[in-house]
Order: sequence, then C-alpha cells, then structure tokens
Amino acid sequence: MRARECKKFHLCIGQSDEEDEKKECQKCLAYDKIIDPNRDPYYQENYDDLEADLENITDYFLRLINEFNQIPTACFELEPSASH
Repeated sequence: MRARECKKFHLCIGQSDEEDEKKECQKCLAYDKIIDPNRDPYYQENYDDLEADLENITDYFLRLINEFNQIPTACFELEPSASH
C-alpha cells in the first residue's frame, strides 16, 4: 500500500490475550510499568487522518520512545542478568 493510500494510523502497545503468553509477559519487570490491568492498553491512540495528524503521530511516538527509554533494559529481560 502506498503512503498516499493510507487513511488511518493506529498505534497500540499492549499485551497478549492468550493466558499463557500473558503469564509469561508478567514475569518481565517492565510489565507493571507498561500495563495497567484496570485500563485499556497504556499506549493507544487512533488517528483518523494520517496526513492531518502526522505531526501528532510523530510527537506521540517520540513521547512513547522517551517513556520506554526511562525503563532500564534489564527490566525487559525475562531473566534479568546479574550484571545490570
């Protein structure tokens, strides 16, 4: 699909609905920093007009990257290494 044909953009960072996968994800130390069990996914935005919302999409994405960069890399390991 060409960029001009795109009408919408959806960005969602969430969790698996599969119970086994969800339990595995919960072992990750970053899980509680990313997922709130009482809400929809923390990071979810819908943009109805890709061209008009391009700056908002970019700003939101950069904010997400900044937030994720605040979480130590070791928190994303299922078995954190002793060196971190």
